[in-house]
Amino acid sequence: MRTIIARGTMAILALVGTACALTPPHVRLDPAANFTAHVDARGIVVDRMAGGERARVVQELAFRAWPLAVEEGRKDVAIITSAGAATTVSATGGDGRPLGDVEAQWTDGAIHLTFAPRGQAVYRTTPFRRVNPWRTPRLLGQPADDIVELPGRYVADIESADGRRVGWLKVEIADGGAVARLYEGDLPASINGPLAVAAVERLNEEVDWVEQHAVDPYLGN
Repeated sequence: MRTIIARGTMAILALVGTACALTPPHVRLDPAANFTAHVDARGIVVDRMAGGERARVVQELAFRAWPLAVEEGRKDVAIITSAGAATTVSATGGDGRPLGDVEAQWTDGAIHLTFAPRGQAVYRTTPFRRVNPWRTPRLLGQPADDIVELPGRYVADIESADGRRVGWLKVEIADGGAVARLYEGDLPASINGPLAVAAVERLNEEVDWVEQHAVDPYLGN
């Protein structure tokens, strides 16, 4: 079984070798998803990617540093660099051929993504809409008055250039527990890999931003 680690150049990482050691047994993975990652005390852990591989760990324990290296075994297979709203994924081997881009845009404060795998079709997500819309924020990326409001499940459709629905991507923010966030999706093959890892990193930064700008009613208690 292979393990992939994406690491910041200054980060300290632990290598985990088995899927059972990665995914907490109480985390229920959606059987309809072909990509799954969760966030716990170790950072972003990728449980499922294209090809059925499950033992993949993605950066970062103590630091977030760019660029991030995606490592398979002891070999770096991709680099994830960030520039503003865009997250670019490039191969490290051979001629450093780019794999594609993931770019974030915002509409009325809500984040949505564009996937542009190199030489293949472009895909876009709709905004990530909360499953229980009677709570706020209704869309991921919009401000929350306090962090108590933020937990919930947010789902976006993945659409082709002609507007056809070709998949979905889900962000679940927990209200406590060992797993802080869960990312699952049914992704087209061309974006189920390093581009999906880049998308999770970008979405995770967005959730961090919303939390950091919301009031914490438990602070100091």
